[in-house]
Amino acid sequence: MIKILDKYTISQISAGEVVERPLNIVKELIENSIDAGSTRIIIDIEEGGIKKISIKDNGSGISQTDLPLAFMPHATSKIQKIEDISNIQTFGFRGEALSSIGIVSKATIITKTKNDTNGYRIINNFGELTDIDIVASNDGTNIIVENLFDKIPARKKFLKSAQVEASKILDIVEKIALSHKEISFKYISDGKEKFATAGDNNLKNIIYTLYGKNIYDNAINIDNKKNGISVSGIICMPIVSRNKKDDEIFFVNGRYVLNNILYKATEEAYSQYLMQHKYPLVVLSINIEGNDIDVNVHPQKMLVRFSNNDIIYNVINETISNTLKNLELIHNETFEDDNIANTENITKVINDIKDYNKTFNNPIFENKTTNTIENSEEEILNEKNVIDINNLHKFDYKKNDITYNNENIKENVNDSILNNNDNIINKTQQNIFFNDDKFVKSNITDDYKYIGQLFLTYILIEYKDKLYIIDQHAAHEKIYYEKYIKELNNNETISQKIIPIVITLTPIQYLTVKENLLEFNKSGFSIDIFGEKEIIVDAVPYNLLNIGKKDLLLEMIDEFSNEKGISNYNSIKDKIATIACKKAVKGNNSLTKEESISLVKELFTLENPYNCPHGRPTIIEFSKKELEKKFGRIVT
Repeated sequence: MIKILDKYTISQISAGEVVERPLNIVKELIENSIDAGSTRIIIDIEEGGIKKISIKDNGSGISQTDLPLAFMPHATSKIQKIEDISNIQTFGFRGEALSSIGIVSKATIITKTKNDTNGYRIINNFGELTDIDIVASNDGTNIIVENLFDKIPARKKFLKSAQVEASKILDIVEKIALSHKEISFKYISDGKEKFATAGDNNLKNIIYTLYGKNIYDNAINIDNKKNGISVSGIICMPIVSRNKKDDEIFFVNGRYVLNNILYKATEEAYSQYLMQHKYPLVVLSINIEGNDIDVNVHPQKMLVRFSNNDIIYNVINETISNTLKNLELIHNETFEDDNIANTENITKVINDIKDYNKTFNNPIFENKTTNTIENSEEEILNEKNVIDINNLHKFDYKKNDITYNNENIKENVNDSILNNNDNIINKTQQNIFFNDDKFVKSNITDDYKYIGQLFLTYILIEYKDKLYIIDQHAAHEKIYYEKYIKELNNNETISQKIIPIVITLTPIQYLTVKENLLEFNKSGFSIDIFGEKEIIVDAVPYNLLNIGKKDLLLEMIDEFSNEKGISNYNSIKDKIATIACKKAVKGNNSLTKEESISLVKELFTLENPYNCPHGRPTIIEFSKKELEKKFGRIVT
């Protein structure tokens, strides 16, 4: 039997779409405070927000006449008609947040405008409104949410522990603080202040507060505007990498968002600097005109769509790529870390070399792993909302058998201790910046002293009180890779005819090839549509001969099927160049001084000589001081 639901049940269902957990309440209320022009916002929670949430601001406040409407469904001051949605410049425009919060909790609003003599209070106790009271209040608004879901046990049982709920709130409050450097935020949990920002418009100061000194030292300001899109914020040196995407943080028109185009553009820019399954740390603010963006994609307003993916992708990718190209990214190593020479990577390189015979005179070799296939946007949303409190911005170091991490550093170690221990914190995580005296030059000069070859794998060079170790295998990989990419960019690729092969594709694969046929053929393939689901291939790039052509092509097609609207030619070029290098000869080679210097010279002509195509460093350095400390010649 079909029945019409009563209004209370309808309101409970509607509220559940907006308020799933304390995190949603905190986010909605902070966004309202930002829209109210606040310059100071205090977030105070108890028991992960389940017991209490207080958001207090110094914004414009709510007038006495508007106060009764605040808890009404679909009440908003942000839009008047449907056309206004296409040009929304504020956050809380749905008109559902306060109404939904009042249905599932005891919600109190205390507010005062600058023009009012008194403050006013109204309470929505699980859908029951009180009369307005006159109270003492400063200018602004304080919303207090208590006893969340107490009258809705079916919803309350799905909440996580107070600790987990608090970690989710901390994560989103940090992200909002990063997006609004002009606002002072203070976050308190169970009576303990977790962080506070100054609201001084300095993003790097917030980075220091939230991430610590090591990240601060490796953070680079960026600012660029192109095609009506502005990109600003910070990107971190590639040495600062993560195992997950959690610290790729994007704000579009001030709102924290998740979007595959933004992830892809950023990760592609970093791809030649990071190892596989490593992700960069970036905080980027992107400003776009309202009618070019749709933020009303998901009830939590975290997913976003763009009207032109290609333009967004290119602006972000170029901004990051151009910044990284202008840096010297030599890895500075010390003898105080067990991973001094990254034993795992060296072992892998040596084993790779032993697998091959000495079959070449001029070593040129290449190998790069492919990027992981992107998750769907909904999967990203789910992944980003599951945050383990023990892994939030984690860093640690050890001294005198005591391990320090981000929590006890923030709580137990003051700034003076941090400053006095700069030489300890993550020493192997630091990069050396040379100004006019860079080691990497276009020509080897008399200042370089060639020492020799180590383990038939590493070239040793002395330069101005430093020892530089160059991985000849990784260096030659990079040379080969750059050479092939250059040929592709200059349309100099040579196609090699093969016995025609017919490949049957899935509908998605077939559509991918059909839509990108020109790009594939520009890259050295010769592909024709052959029937309703088949293609015929009768030529491949010359470097792909004797490599599994059919499997390779299917792998490429599958990867490009997940690009979601990005122009594929750059991805195709990169993929072909990467796999083509599998044909390049590898070996455990003894090089003469002349061959070694020739290899180093050619490496130094590249735009990025610091990393091989799959992200491993090609060059590391050790200072004379570090060597002298190891031999006891100096003690500090």
